[in-house]
Amino acid sequence: VADWCYKQIGKPYNYNYFNTGTRSSFYCSHLVWAAFKDKYGIDLNTDAFKAPVGNPIHPSELVSSSKTFTVYTK
Repeated sequence: VADWCYKQIGKPYNYNYFNTGTRSSFYCSHLVWAAFKDKYGIDLNTDAFKAPVGNPIHPSELVSSSKTFTVYTK
């Protein structure tokens, strides 16, 4: 996933949070979500921040998804 994200360097910021289908620009949590979705088919999105139109990826969803867990804490 990190390598996939690294390959996206140089693409512009995606100010349209509802357009998660684009891969030509990203916002922070959209980048991480897209990497897992495209590379492994893992959808980290939840219904916690469901919008009337579209389904933006909120950063806290990446943490609270049932598909993620803490590997290390200090």
